[in-house]
Amino acid sequence: MPGRPWENGYIESFNGKLRDELVDRELFDTL
Repeated sequence: MPGRPWENGYIESFNGKLRDELVDRELFDTL
């Protein structure tokens, strides 16, 4: 994957947070 290591880390961190929020919403909606 092209890009500097810190950029990839930032993107992975951002995607991780976004994924956690989506999972939390799905769990909340199922209750």
